[in-house]
Amino acid sequence: MGWRNRTALLLALTLLPLPAAAQSSEPAPPRAETPRLDAEEQLLLGDWRITGIDGHPTVPGSRARLKLEGLRISGYTGCNALGGNYRVERGYLTTGGVITTRRACSAALMRQEKILLGLLDQRLAVRQSHRGRLLLTGREGKTLVLVRAAG
Repeated sequence: MGWRNRTALLLALTLLPLPAAAQSSEPAPPRAETPRLDAEEQLLLGDWRITGIDGHPTVPGSRARLKLEGLRISGYTGCNALGGNYRVERGYLTTGGVITTRRACSAALMRQEKILLGLLDQRLAVRQSHRGRLLLTGREGKTLVLVRAAG
């Protein structure tokens, strides 16, 4: 069973009513919203500007960005908003795919979006450069270059 199916099953089970004998007048302990993140996952959290895609700078003025929060990824391709889930295992980030809005833009922005979404659909090796940039590298060496967003 895939991790999405397990998550859906667990969510469904938490929504089932408890039998009367199992109900208690004492409040249940608070549930953790997200699992504890290790140092590798902590590195990814926050707002990031995308400065390079596959060896090329982003389209000037496109404001391409990603936000990693908990286990959610969101952002902007320069043309469309994107969102989905992600996870990090053994130095690799995987999204399992993201969804986007469907706005049409200039040819340059559509090319940028296509490459960005293609990369986000792959298993990406995560590493931090000596300059503090985050590098997400997919197959064939295609890389996203991210820098922390100011403020």
